Amino acid sequence: MLARQSKSWSALLIALASIVGSFGLAAPAEALPKSVGKGYCTLRHPVEALTSTRATCESQHVIQRRSGGTDDSNTIWLNTTLHSGLDRSTCKPWSEERPPFEVGDENLQRAYMMGTWANGFHFFLYDHHGTGDLTIEDWDASTHLLHAYAAIVNLPQKEIGYFAYQLQRLRAEPPQTTQFIDTVLGVLFDVIEVAAGTVYSIIAVVVGALFNPWDTLWNLIALVPLILATTLEAIYMLVVNAVALFTGGSMLSCQI
Repeated sequence: MLARQSKSWSALLIALASIVGSFGLAAPAEALPKSVGKGYCTLRHPVEALTSTRATCESQHVIQRRSGGTDDSNTIWLNTTLHSGLDRSTCKPWSEERPPFEVGDENLQRAYMMGTWANGFHFFLYDHHGTGDLTIEDWDASTHLLHAYAAIVNLPQKEIGYFAYQLQRLRAEPPQTTQFIDTVLGVLFDVIEVAAGTVYSIIAVVVGALFNPWDTLWNLIALVPLILATTLEAIYMLVVNAVALFTGGSMLSCQI
């Protein structure tokens, strides 16, 4: 037990040191090191970092390999418990609830998934276990608009759904490890991230329109149906997750 706790504290300290060190040594124009993305994810889930026997955070392909996704600029860092709920539960929303319309380019598809399903707000896309770049460098205005809108309207259903998922893990036979403290802390982190992401997206929309005008116009055609889709998803999942929360996770649509 002491060895595991020592290892967990070491992981947190290494994560903090990696973030501080990377920002101190890397020029702003350089790609963000893996250690910063993974380190931030670890620090915002401290209880999971200290208690889990698994890695605290994992690299998640936004467009999965089975759907033709690559390892380049196509992953985000998710905590392992959330990753399990999105990609290892019975309904696997990360693979089964892809954008309902095959419209727009891959970045627009990524924006839909990140905003609709990934908690918080993700400013960077990473190479798989590699460096990351700000989305403002590559995304067009329509893509930034979709990402921001989806992250805002889906914020309530994602927070309620993640809490209900913890209740479901508690009720499982045998009981699974839960992260209630991190879940409560995560609400604060997620609200701050989405607020900062909204400001970031306003700037990014202007930048994207100026530097990616043709992609902006092309994806504008796909923007309306995807905004409608993520809005309907937000309403439907809010009802489903609220029912699951009030039933102690027993009626959660995704089973462990």
